[in-house]
Amino acid sequence: MISPDRCLVPCGPRSVASIRLSSGLVERFFRHDADLSSSAAQFTGGVVWLRERGAGYLVVDPEAGSVLWNVDVRQPLVGEVVRDSEGFVVAGAGGLLFRLRSDGHVLERSSSVTRVAALRDLGAGEMLMVTKGTLRMIAIDPYRRGE
Repeated sequence: MISPDRCLVPCGPRSVASIRLSSGLVERFFRHDADLSSSAAQFTGGVVWLRERGAGYLVVDPEAGSVLWNVDVRQPLVGEVVRDSEGFVVAGAGGLLFRLRSDGHVLERSSSVTRVAALRDLGAGEMLMVTKGTLRMIAIDPYRRGE
């Protein structure tokens, strides 16, 4: 859901449709020139995150349906996009966490001890990380190193 009356759903491998719940109106929201992941669109931080099949996200304006920026960390991503005080956090399947600025550029990388299976936003600057055999709750440090 990107608003109380509007949700987005994948519509084939390259399109996302917008559905107005009050009227049942269905419109094309976004069409890409390459295949997208079959995972649902995610609305986080006021923008829509669409996962690409390779190793990244397209970040789309929720009103215009136009690409704002893309995130390519050169490895498959897992779980949700998590909001933090400076931007966002995404997890690579290989065990790396990527802290992103609010415009999608990588601020820092942090290695996990094992492969990450899922990442979930718990709110209040905390996230849940699922790895092989473990479940970890992580508090995102709101203070940057060196400040």
